[in-house]
Amino acid sequence: MTLRHLKIFVEVCEKGGVTRAAESLHIVQPVVSTAVSELEKYYGVRLFDRINRRLVLTCEGKLLLLKAKEVLTAFGDFERLAGEGSERPVVRIGSSLTIAKEKLPRIITEVRGSFPTADLRIDVNTTLGVEKKLISGDLDFGFVEGKITFPEIKPTPICSDRLVAVCAVSYDCPDSLSVSELASERLLLRETGSASRDSVDRLFAASKLTCDPVMTSVSNSALISACAAGFGIAVLPEDLLRGMESENFLREIKIKDADLTRESCLIIHRNKRLSQVQRSVCALCLSALREEKIRNDSCDNGS
Repeated sequence: MTLRHLKIFVEVCEKGGVTRAAESLHIVQPVVSTAVSELEKYYGVRLFDRINRRLVLTCEGKLLLLKAKEVLTAFGDFERLAGEGSERPVVRIGSSLTIAKEKLPRIITEVRGSFPTADLRIDVNTTLGVEKKLISGDLDFGFVEGKITFPEIKPTPICSDRLVAVCAVSYDCPDSLSVSELASERLLLRETGSASRDSVDRLFAASKLTCDPVMTSVSNSALISACAAGFGIAVLPEDLLRGMESENFLREIKIKDADLTRESCLIIHRNKRLSQVQRSVCALCLSALREEKIRNDSCDNGS
């Protein structure tokens, strides 16, 4: 069996059939069918059930698809490592929206200053989105907040931040609320899958509560604008809201029986091997993020 067999198998799964896989790979259909049959015969396993002229992955096929992707990703890593001496080594970084807005500019400046020949690629996504791209091999490492979903992902804590509930200065609401009272308010929240939303959902779930937000968005800026207009209460990272209370845009609402502190983490696939350049860039990013946190804390304390 060869990598070509695995590539064909994965392509059939992703394209939903032999014909589309053949078109995508620019080979004839019988070659694709033969490769799948050879895989099944060689390992004595049925990868697909043939139902109404359609290929449907068996339970064994689903498990082997994951392993095939891991093998192909590992081979891709091998090729990247083998080409590490190239003029433009690729470094692919995932980032949550909050980290991207607040800390990414410094990361970009630091990396481009120290590694001017590196081909830096950045994907800004939800925490879950960054995890999925690490698993698929589309990213080398990432920086996110909140809980990690997949056991294949290894988190390394960097620093902590806090979510805060805020509303417009004129919004009719007490200065403090219980979790149950918060759940019944007009809530403006990030989309499901984001680190901020996951933290809020876990907060309510711990008290056996649910919420029905009046607005959800992938954009923190959109939520802040709606909040400042008096549309409801937003729950967002404290770093994003720095200075807005002093400018009389928003006021914080204390949550009496909850702690919305969360960890920011470096995340990487447990089986991922970084090249020397990728390791160096990762270490540089970590240092930049920690220094940025110390600087912000110093500013908050007036020192």
